[in-house]
Amino acid sequence: MRLRDLRNADLDDLNVLYEDADLPEETPEGGMRGAVLAGRGPARTPLWKRTVRYAPWSGMRLGDTAGAPDEDGINRLGYGSLTFERYGFESYVESDRDDGALVLDYDVRENPYALRRLKERVRRVDGLYLGKAYLRVGGTEVFLHYYAMEPAEREIPIRG
Repeated sequence: MRLRDLRNADLDDLNVLYEDADLPEETPEGGMRGAVLAGRGPARTPLWKRTVRYAPWSGMRLGDTAGAPDEDGINRLGYGSLTFERYGFESYVESDRDDGALVLDYDVRENPYALRRLKERVRRVDGLYLGKAYLRVGGTEVFLHYYAMEPAEREIPIRG
């Protein structure tokens, strides 16, 4: 399965894929190319699917060389080979009612307050990673949307 195979998937298809997905055997390393997929509310519409193809989020970089010393990864924003790295996160494995996921937690000091409320759960599906983004509101995590990532062949990030 490739990233492009999921671009037109609807929310129901992504829910089934995520439920059947596996906890990654190890934390992915290196550059990952990404795409925002379907979500709740307006993120379920055909207009959303057409619009998010132009979103500046292009993936992330994970591992020892990513982000600040207290971060396990950092997001890549931009288009094509012109990307900037911003908004780091910590990663850890967390068990939940769906048998666990790799969690990307944006509650790190360097991030803006609103972004620090973001938490993502990632699982592995046939060579790529399917993530669910949540926003912490009060004591509740509200589902926002799905996204997918696959290893990037070659990209030149610009630290910003």
